[in-house]
Amino acid sequence: AELQSLQEAVHTKDSLLLEKSKKLIIATGSFDAQKLMAMSELKYYKKNKNTVKFISLAKLYAEKYFMTDELSLNEVTTDFYKLTDNKDNLALAEKWAKHCCDLEDNYYNNDLYAHVLAKEAKKDDAIKAANKAIDLGNKTGEDITSTEALLKILVGN
Repeated sequence: AELQSLQEAVHTKDSLLLEKSKKLIIATGSFDAQKLMAMSELKYYKKNKNTVKFISLAKLYAEKYFMTDELSLNEVTTDFYKLTDNKDNLALAEKWAKHCCDLEDNYYNNDLYAHVLAKEAKKDDAIKAANKAIDLGNKTGEDITSTEALLKILVGN
């Protein structure tokens, strides 16, 4: 019931329901429920375009809940790096994206890593990561269009 209320709060942008649901979920003591709460809360602040709150919570929640879950960490990192230009935040996004690759060396994680490196203006490293992502994507039949476009920008063609 708490998780359903949490999802409803995100969908309806209801801050009071969000806080009430959070308290109930935290009281359960369940790590998995708290992890779902953390992801829902991040989605809530992203949906409400509250970038400052999203960034601050992402820093807390990524380290606390998502460092062993590459899919969730990839999702949080993707939103995080797109919402910031702060050098320290981008360095953190780079760390998380690299960690995603360490957890699961696949197209999506390497694509994310390449994009974060590119935003940090680490051109050579971004080119390497983009090429690796493209190689992995070709092997698994992924749509590599966005990575190819990034690579094109990076090499200036």
